[in-house]
Amino acid sequence: PTPVAFASVARTFNQRQVAGVFDAVEATATGDTRTVIDALVFASTDQALTGFDTMSGEIHASVLAAGVHQGEILTDAMHNRVRATGGGAGGAAGLRLGAWLSGGLIDGRVEGDGNGARLDGSRRGITGGIDFADAATGTLLGIAGGWSSGDVTSNARRSRAELDSWHLGAYGRVGTGRTGLTLAGSFAWSSGDADVTRRIAVNTINRTATARYTLKTTTLAGEARYGFGLGTGFSIGPIANVAHARVSRDGFAESGALSLGIIGGDDSDSLTSWGVGGFANWVSGTGRIDVSVAYDRADGDVTETRLALAGAPGNAYVVRSPGGGDNAVKASITGDVALGGGWGLGATYRGRLGGDFTAHSALVTLHWRR
Repeated sequence: PTPVAFASVARTFNQRQVAGVFDAVEATATGDTRTVIDALVFASTDQALTGFDTMSGEIHASVLAAGVHQGEILTDAMHNRVRATGGGAGGAAGLRLGAWLSGGLIDGRVEGDGNGARLDGSRRGITGGIDFADAATGTLLGIAGGWSSGDVTSNARRSRAELDSWHLGAYGRVGTGRTGLTLAGSFAWSSGDADVTRRIAVNTINRTATARYTLKTTTLAGEARYGFGLGTGFSIGPIANVAHARVSRDGFAESGALSLGIIGGDDSDSLTSWGVGGFANWVSGTGRIDVSVAYDRADGDVTETRLALAGAPGNAYVVRSPGGGDNAVKASITGDVALGGGWGLGATYRGRLGGDFTAHSALVTLHWRR
């Protein structure tokens, strides 16, 4: 075939990045790197594009991007606890001990953006905590922890990561959550191991690369609301929230793919989101319901990470995840019913709808208050 620069065949940023590596080493390549280059030279255009996509290691940028959401299984549970345990209903002043246990599921998707491929993820876990609340003022302070397991899949890139994480956190509230001003906040720290598998196809070459690395995430979230009482237990008002998450990743080296294995250094990413909207709340002697709807803005661009192929360690390149920052609507509904003897059962749904990044979560909580 007439020599053609590999990068001239590539069509996306990620494809051009990895194609440029092979252009740079083609003249001096030996061994397995030469075998891969020969396979590319004799590949059809579609085979070459598939090769660039599966060789690029895009999943590592996508896992880093998904890592900012690692702690949401705990932050959702703490958020639910803050909303489901209002005060100020005429109870006696003084701190009362409480405890809770939750099981939750989160399912999310980031649409492809013409470079990064669609990304699907899910997470399920168990969380629990203890707290103290003042029934007269609504003041609440607690600590929490838990475990979760999940996955991130890029079918178009033949790549998947499985994640197991531990979480620790703290949460608090000043105000009743119903009338007047209420301020609430939470902090979560998560540490998890990602087991990543990539299936690489370059013409007739088929290989599987694997890697394991640790992701550590910190998440800060806050909410402010001001409620107006309407009588008979109803209240409505405006609401505003903000959250910031930062994730760090350890360095890694893949195994199983010879010269196509990837080496990556320590890296990090962050995401800030904020929203404004309204809420409605109803409470009775046997239960409560809290509903909120807000505009949500996730201020995060594509996530980049710097990688290198084992066959060309001196030629680092950058790969990008699909973009995860956009506008959407965030909705939440929390319900709780008293079971007697200080026990209660609650459920929560939260959804992010209408953007390129969508997510749904469900949570069931058993709780007790002395």
